[in-house]
Amino acid sequence: MLKDLLARNWVLVIGLASAASIANGQPVAAIDAGANQANHKALFPHEFEHWKTSSAQRIEGIEKANGLRIQLLADRDGDLPYGDQICQVVEQFQLAAANVKDLGVRIDKFNMPASRFRRQLLGEESMDIAAFNAFKGTWFGTWDQIEVNHNWHAAELYQPPQSWAKDQPIVCASQYAWIGNGFGWNYLVGSADDPKQHFVIGMVYYLDSANLRSVTGEKAHVGFVDSPTRLVWITDSNVYLEESFTGTENPDQYAITAIEHRLFSDKPSVSSQAIQAIYTRDPNNRPAFRQFTWRPTQ
Repeated sequence: MLKDLLARNWVLVIGLASAASIANGQPVAAIDAGANQANHKALFPHEFEHWKTSSAQRIEGIEKANGLRIQLLADRDGDLPYGDQICQVVEQFQLAAANVKDLGVRIDKFNMPASRFRRQLLGEESMDIAAFNAFKGTWFGTWDQIEVNHNWHAAELYQPPQSWAKDQPIVCASQYAWIGNGFGWNYLVGSADDPKQHFVIGMVYYLDSANLRSVTGEKAHVGFVDSPTRLVWITDSNVYLEESFTGTENPDQYAITAIEHRLFSDKPSVSSQAIQAIYTRDPNNRPAFRQFTWRPTQ
């Protein structure tokens, strides 16, 4: 399963932020994303801008990610909802990761109980775009053995919120990103009845390495905002714990700690393999990509 995780997701972030603790509880400092992008422009292809305004993918992404949100919430005869099961897996994973000695960034401060997860997915918590903007700007790291460059735009807030697709949530804010072999958006969306109540979804599209204008794959995401610098992203086969560290006395970085699951299958399982990637602002500073094992109970 780890081989599949690496092959399909070697530049996946999305979602849309990273894993570890907020240093001393300091607020996130403003990032000069424009200057960062200008300094490293040569490291990003022209297609970075091409996909930014692709309305077809933006609309499709909302529809598919919202479908995943509904699936995570749905009641199931004789079993827990998928969302509740994922929360249990994340808690088990955190406990196991605490014993991994060479983990670059700790994930113990993530807090995703099923009750809070469900409230967020139902739109019962009001959120803002701080958790998106904690990751804006250019970032450089390694996924498996491949150097990866990410560029996250500042989140765009819509006043009033916009309706992009019939019978779909209204869009309160979005954030575009280039993730090396693809692109995607984070969305802060809400109910048309009460746009102040939000939930977070996202979508990633993967591109042909020989033709960066040809989409070869996609992955819908549902997000959980744990704090202004911590996000958890769930797909139909992965969980990504992401945390950003910016504006502290240490150099900026963000971390992605990920596991793979098959909870939606006829034979549910969770992989014992996990990975962690750490990104910095410096293309010459790419921390080592980590692979480690743990013992899931699923």
